[in-house]
Amino acid sequence: MPRSFVHWKKVVFLYIVQLFSHAICAVHVQLIAPRYVKSGSTATLYCNHSVPEDELYKIEFIKDDEKIFQYIKERNPPFVIPGINGVFMEYSENGTTIKLRNVSFLASGVYSCAVSMSTPIYTKPSDNVQMKVIVPQTENPKITFEKSVYMVGENLEANCSSSAASPVPHLTWFINGKEL
Repeated sequence: MPRSFVHWKKVVFLYIVQLFSHAICAVHVQLIAPRYVKSGSTATLYCNHSVPEDELYKIEFIKDDEKIFQYIKERNPPFVIPGINGVFMEYSENGTTIKLRNVSFLASGVYSCAVSMSTPIYTKPSDNVQMKVIVPQTENPKITFEKSVYMVGENLEANCSSSAASPVPHLTWFINGKEL
């Protein structure tokens, strides 16, 4: 085999490798999702990516390392929806957005998305987003006293109670504007 032919094979191979690595480096994937969402409300998760439509193969949404939604462009229907227990899911036609309706505490977790290209075959995941479902207090904190009247110099005994919430409320005592 002539030396120049072997040389050109190497040049073409390196050129293909360079094109492939350029395509991979140019792919950007970001999950845009709320960090906190109120129980009973809607959380919108958007998989923002730079893959051209003609090179897109699939988009996946993942929660706690489990696939919860998959869009495969060439499949009919293109959606696979394992879902999340206790959450109603809506999705966009192009698979980039999912809406979790009426979220419960079970929807809290680590979310990400991944985008796959058809040519070259390549999958790029997003960074993780920790989403927490919060349950706000239903009532203001209540202070109760051991006795209804205290004399100067007596020890005061009081209790401060909060309604259930998640995360658990942090209670702080103040007397005459000074924190105890």
